[in-house]
Amino acid sequence: MRLKTTISVVIALGLSGFYCAILLLALNPRVSEEYRAYYIERVSTEWKPVRYAAMLEEGIAFGAPGLPVFVRNLSGFSFREVWGRWTDANHGPTARIVFADSLDGLLCLDLKARPANSMKGKLITVALGDQQKEIILRGSDFSDYFVEFFETRPAETLEFRFPGTVPPENTVDLSNPDTRRLGLAMVNLRLFRGSCPAAPALRNASKGNAVPN
Repeated sequence: MRLKTTISVVIALGLSGFYCAILLLALNPRVSEEYRAYYIERVSTEWKPVRYAAMLEEGIAFGAPGLPVFVRNLSGFSFREVWGRWTDANHGPTARIVFADSLDGLLCLDLKARPANSMKGKLITVALGDQQKEIILRGSDFSDYFVEFFETRPAETLEFRFPGTVPPENTVDLSNPDTRRLGLAMVNLRLFRGSCPAAPALRNASKGNAVPN
């Protein structure tokens, strides 16, 4: 009798452990960062994008299909358009670029972008690892914004953080189904080794870009 009771208890405990493990796996699945971002957290709009050859100095062409080989993933962005991409707070409060390899040392970031209506004239934070810088979003036209990071510790993540809660862009025309919460329209982002004064000389002549709606 005691043997049967012991066996029953062991089986019950084993089953309890098994179902607890299944429950934990369901609540915290062991999946890749990219899988989690696209399927679980819904902060990414692309799953397994194609890759194209490019260097940091050539940058990310946000209107191109796929991502450059030096970028692991994007989050906090809307879908790709012909001219580039909007950041979209519906996919996360920050727009995030995760690089395939860590960046360090003296770096200059060159971003060609324009703000959404709600972001005009506001300060946003650009963070690379533990370094944070602020930029003021100017006007309605596309502009080049340069941000210099000094002695950056090894970091893989670049973030654009917006003040407060980013509101929906469309608050007037109720017939427009666009519910995105737009922050920045990004055309191109490049990173240079060294200080920013030398960076403009490295930029090629700008090409015409369609203006997003």
